[in-house]
Formats: sequence, C-alpha cells, structure tokens
Amino acid sequence: MFRNLKSCNRGSQAVKGLLLLLLAAAPLSGMAEQSTRNVILLIGDGMDDHQITIARNYLQGANGRLTMDNLPVRSAVQVLTIDEQQPERPVYVADSANSATAIATGVTTSRGRIATSAKDDRDLQTIVELAAANQLATGIVTTASVTDATPASFLAHVSNRGCQSPDTMIAQGPYAGFFKSCERDIRANGGPGSIAEQIAGGNVNIVLGGGGQYFAKSNQGDTHPLAEAAANGFQIIDSPSALQRPFNQNKVLGLFAPKDLPVRLHSSNQQPAAFLTVAEGETAEPQPVTCVVNPSSTQAPSLKSMTEAALGHLRARSDKGFFLMVESASIDKESHERRPCGSIGEVQQLEEALQASLEFAAKHPGTLILVTADHGQAAQLVPYPSMFEGFPGAHSIGRLAAIETPEGSLLGVNYATNDALIEEHSGTQVPLLMNQQPGNALNGVITQPQVFQLILRHLLL
Repeated sequence: MFRNLKSCNRGSQAVKGLLLLLLAAAPLSGMAEQSTRNVILLIGDGMDDHQITIARNYLQGANGRLTMDNLPVRSAVQVLTIDEQQPERPVYVADSANSATAIATGVTTSRGRIATSAKDDRDLQTIVELAAANQLATGIVTTASVTDATPASFLAHVSNRGCQSPDTMIAQGPYAGFFKSCERDIRANGGPGSIAEQIAGGNVNIVLGGGGQYFAKSNQGDTHPLAEAAANGFQIIDSPSALQRPFNQNKVLGLFAPKDLPVRLHSSNQQPAAFLTVAEGETAEPQPVTCVVNPSSTQAPSLKSMTEAALGHLRARSDKGFFLMVESASIDKESHERRPCGSIGEVQQLEEALQASLEFAAKHPGTLILVTADHGQAAQLVPYPSMFEGFPGAHSIGRLAAIETPEGSLLGVNYATNDALIEEHSGTQVPLLMNQQPGNALNGVITQPQVFQLILRHLLL
C-alpha cells in the first residue's frame, strides 16, 4: 500500500518509537487485563456542540438527554491543521480529510490530504494498518461514499481527497477548494491508485456505505475496482437485506448507493434555510418547518444496521479484537447545504449506532467506545425570535431556519459563514466522549493525534 520502501520504513520506525513511548508512559496499574480488545470509534462529521444541542432539543427536548450525554468520560479535542507548503505554520480550520487523517495516523497534515504528509507527500501508517498487522480485525462503516474523506483517511493514501476513482485520477482541477492533482498516485506512474482501487486491493474485513459509482469506473480499459474487489476475495453486497444474513467470506464490501446514503430527515417544505427578507424597515420571517422522514431513506440501510452487521462480522474474524470506525457523515453535508433537519436526523442515526455499540460493549468488556467529530460546522443555535426584536437591524444577516419542535417551541438555526453555494466549517474544538476511562487518565483538552494514541494504546499495549 505504501508508495515507496523509504516511506514505509520511515513510517514504521515512527510507529515503533510511538509504541515505546506509550508503553513507557502507561503505568501497569492502568492497563486493562483483557485478552480481547476492541475499539469502536464513532465520528459525527461536523458534529460540534451546536449540532449536538440542536439535535438534543429536537429529539429529546430541552430537559432530555441523548445517549451520548450519558457516557461517563468526557473531554474535548483541539483540531489541528498545518499549511501545505509551510508545515510549521498552523491553519485554524480543518477539512474532513486532514482532521480524519490526524485521528487515523496521529500526524497533523494539510487540508485535502488522505493519510499523507504535508509538502513531502509521505504515506502515513493508519490505525487500520497497524491493527491488521497485529492480527486484529478491521472495519469501516459510513453513511457517505466509502471513498469520501473520513473513511478514506483510514483506508487509503493519496495526496488529495478528490482522487476517488480511476477515472478521476486523470482529470486535474479544483476540488472543494483544493487543487486536485492525482498524477503521482496513478498506478501507471507507480502510485497506489485511486481510493476505490486501494480499498478494492486491500485487506480490511468489512467496509459498508455508499459509493458504488466510484467502483464501477475504470481508467483506460483497466479492470474496474468492483471486479478487482471480487477477485481479491471480497463478498460484494448491495442490498440492506444482506446485512441480516451471515457473510460467507472473510472480507465484505457493501455499497448501498451510487454516492452518499440518503439522509433520514428533511424539512417539511424540503427547502434549506433562507435569508430573512428585509424591505422598507420590515422583516419577513422564515416559514417555520417541521422535520419529516425522507422517503428515500427507507431504501437504504440505517447506520445502526450496518454497525450491528460489522460488529458481528469483526467479532468472528479475530480472537484478539478489532478496530471499527463508524461515521455519520451527513451531519456535515446537510449543514453545508443549510438543512438543519437533515443534520438532526443524522445525529439521531449516530445515537442509534452508539446504542448498538454500548449493547455490544456490555457483553464484551474489553471494548472501548469513543464518540467524537472531525471538525465543527456552520450551524448555530440562535434566539428565535431575536431577543432584540424591535431594534433596528435585529435580524439574522445569514440564512435562518425556524423549526417547530415536538415541545411546541421554535428552534432558530442560523448559517452565516458566507453567501456562497455552501457553508464553511468552523474551527471550534469538538467533543470526545467515552464509555470507560482509557489506560491513562485524560488530561483536559487533547489534540486529534492524541486520540490516535488513546486508540493505539488500548488496542496494542
């Protein structure tokens, strides 16, 4: 999977050094005496405290509690990013690629990169690769395309998140604010290939999500990744019903949509948040909406059902344990589109996957569950109506949605990072919630590379 032996050796030496440091730092009294160790890492993409609070208010009420609210170990995580050409300079707002890479590899990198280093483009060894090298089972579950930035950062090594399929490796141009150049990563040039090709040629035990379109395309007549995956021993599934049956192969690739899985909820008018209309000193308030079930969501598996299937499969693959990353991806994607109901429904999906994980952990005490986010997002819970109503200019200067809650009140959700097609991320710290104390006590706010160290310590030390 590594692009050159020099990169591999350098990465391996760094990991060996980290393992020795962690072993020295971890007191023997803090080490769990478990013959089997599992880690379930749940990532709410873009799920900062605003997203959690908005979802809690809608789903459980102002006095209610989410499942994640009851997790006993609570901390916060600083999201780190560096400049591509000057890695010594910080960048204060991340994208999903570099932030997921930090969690997956323990290394801070620049935006757009998938498990590769800034500037010198070295491959960074991931927790999935480390776990597999130590005979642990591995899996990835997501509501996005499995080639999307967060899952890809655990599964592949490319210089840019846009290098998702063989046909995208040839075209070059801007992608999500980053310049996309996949030339070095093309297989014909000695690279590892696109993200889809690397997944297809890999050895992860189970990968579930969307992204079928990226596995159906080839480059200049080469075998497309789906055929490569089948030849590499993957059982290919595309039906939610297949999750209810035991898998007949060691490796499973489930692709349940061409791209991302449909979100669970959308607004009753199916419109994103809108600007307040201001004319002749009067403001036209947004029409309040309710959140309703998206009919398309019933055609795809839930995040909970995919998580349960992955847990069952991984437990049977290794008596040493496993690493599983579960992502609710469209908390972020719906916030980009200024659709708060969509984000609420995807927090709900993460909640259900967490509940399934907790039920598993209750039966398997060596299981560490972590809930976190890769970065913050644009949605902001604001007073609605404004507390300054009646004063000149006392109205949102962004886009505002008013949501009728089951409690009979109105939630004001504001988006105001820009006036472009999509909202931007925010640079806030994100939560870290766990079902048990890790080997060493947490010490206040930690960084995303330290989340990687927590996972590594639990699995391998």
